[in-house]
Amino acid sequence: MIRTASYVLLVLNLFLIIWVLKSRTELILRPTFQLSVIYLLSVSLGGTYYLQDQKTYSGHEWKYLFVFSLFPTISLLFSVLLYKNLTRRYFLENVRTCIPIKSNIIGPTISTGLLLILVAIYSSAYSLSNTGLYSMIFEPEKLELARAQSSTLLESDLARYSLTLIEKVVGPIVASFWTLDLIVSVKSKHRLRAVRGLLGISMALLSSSLSGARSPGLLIVLTVIFTSTLFLWNDLNLKKITGILLVFLFLSPIATILSFRDFSPKNILCQTVNIIDRAVYRGSIDNFWYLEYQKENGYVGIASIPKVAAILGQDSININNEVAKANLSGMRGMPKTPFNRIGNICAQKFDRVESVPTYSEAPPIDSESPREDREIVRENYVSANATFVTNLITSFGLIGIFLTVISLLILDSIFIFMAKMNRVNSIVGVCCYTVPTITLVFSQINTGFLSNGMLLIPLILYFIDKMNFHKKASQ
Repeated sequence: MIRTASYVLLVLNLFLIIWVLKSRTELILRPTFQLSVIYLLSVSLGGTYYLQDQKTYSGHEWKYLFVFSLFPTISLLFSVLLYKNLTRRYFLENVRTCIPIKSNIIGPTISTGLLLILVAIYSSAYSLSNTGLYSMIFEPEKLELARAQSSTLLESDLARYSLTLIEKVVGPIVASFWTLDLIVSVKSKHRLRAVRGLLGISMALLSSSLSGARSPGLLIVLTVIFTSTLFLWNDLNLKKITGILLVFLFLSPIATILSFRDFSPKNILCQTVNIIDRAVYRGSIDNFWYLEYQKENGYVGIASIPKVAAILGQDSININNEVAKANLSGMRGMPKTPFNRIGNICAQKFDRVESVPTYSEAPPIDSESPREDREIVRENYVSANATFVTNLITSFGLIGIFLTVISLLILDSIFIFMAKMNRVNSIVGVCCYTVPTITLVFSQINTGFLSNGMLLIPLILYFIDKMNFHKKASQ
């Protein structure tokens, strides 16, 4: 039954997405629609593939069906049925309109000033010459060590929080503002202003890449592409927009290949297949691990959210690490993905541990030490990054389903809140909000709303919007 239902829901979800893209294009602005698309690609496709093994979900059918099939359907229905008239009106008045945007320096100036303050705080605690960005440019052989020391291993909490704000919140806002300024300058043929816009985007890109990690820089590129697409909507068609998205998708394997500095056909094939494997199949494995952990250990409860548990005076656990360690020994018994064989070749080629979880906080490991020793060290830092839906269900059971629905309502409510700002600020908000929305597919709910900027982005833009209002009132 669950296998049939999973296929039916998968087909229904794909049909709804195609219908939206063809007939209700304005709904692509909604966070719930964006979340549904990424969720379907990263979790549902692989999950439906694995659900064909009945032993996997025996006795817990409703949890597996909700996580891998039903949730994206609910999210899509939210985007289609709620706020549809307001969304269409916003799209017609702010995106699909011939009214030009006037150049406004308040937003870019305030956001850039905030970015420089955060960079100054970060550099006061950690020298810029020791960052991963510096090593990437001048000392590539030290990149792995520099990347760890300039991000996860920072001793200063203030510097670590500053870097998170730069990468997840302020950097994308700065990039989006200066992208709009650049486009307006180019259209009005102001060359000096165009240079100003390019410098602003470059500043956002370099600041977000301080740690040397690739993903923050790619998120800045995504923000620039999305901002340009919305602003130039009338000059584009669906084919051009699809082409822009495909170009971005190719940036990820290219960046990975460049980081290894190996341009052989074998490496290119390995990295490309590995990225497809991670994007489509491996994300679902982490979610299976969580569900299996819950079956054996029961519901985790509030202990899975350390900050909330601390406020309530309860003990907490690092649920990502606990789930990963509990499943490491059984990982090779999990169903293999279609790309697993090629992925293993790639792992052996670059002497990397064959495992699905990431080692986000692992200390640098001597590359000359025995492979077995490196695996033991990394096990202490291994992390399974499931979607927020799985986190909530494995922590709270049926209450978790209620919390996921509330989360969807909050997502769309924040979109409505930003839609009421002036045109420039609302476009920047919609574009920047795409990034933390996507991260919800790979993180806990508290991480998405607090660390990844789902609350801070609208608050900062609200402040800038009020500054714009007071300026107009004083003129």
